[in-house]
Amino acid sequence: MDGQRAVITGGKAFTFGHLHPLDLLHIAWTSKGLRKIVMSRSSATIWRRSLSTVEKLPDCLVGMNEPQYARLMFDEICHFCDAGNAKHVIFLARLRCCKACGLEKFESLSGLPEDVARPVFSITPYTRIDWARGYMGGVKYYYIKEMHRLQAEYCRIRHPTLKSAWVSMKEQDFRAMEKFNANFWSPKEGSVGS
Repeated sequence: MDGQRAVITGGKAFTFGHLHPLDLLHIAWTSKGLRKIVMSRSSATIWRRSLSTVEKLPDCLVGMNEPQYARLMFDEICHFCDAGNAKHVIFLARLRCCKACGLEKFESLSGLPEDVARPVFSITPYTRIDWARGYMGGVKYYYIKEMHRLQAEYCRIRHPTLKSAWVSMKEQDFRAMEKFNANFWSPKEGSVGS
């Protein structure tokens, strides 16, 4: 292991930091040995340097480490089925999704369970991608699995004051993600835009 660490701490660490984040991901995926090195916590500086080489890329999202963020932004593999055609990034859910999984995992308001608490709707990740037509529309399509998880968490909290504090905290995090989503970054253009 010491020999492997020497590789990463020497001149190659400097070189790795100048690679595009997707190239760094690909290196991590080539072998278990390289994965162990490149994905270790001690390589966070390399990832930050690599991400900083991409023009106008927004800062890493809260709740994600640098390799997770690089995968979200640059790798076109679906979060659910590993298909290589996941063109759509749903920043609010912090995932990338292909059309087939989008049709299965996201529902419009009319297809949602009726017993979901109103505050849970306000913090459930959604997209406006009309999966059937393949373009952005005005209808919100909610991430069902996350809605159920949030609903269960919401129902576990019995005390009204704690429940209110939980909702406020989740809403604050969600609004920050909505702001990021509104100013999404396009890897094709290398810029921030709407």
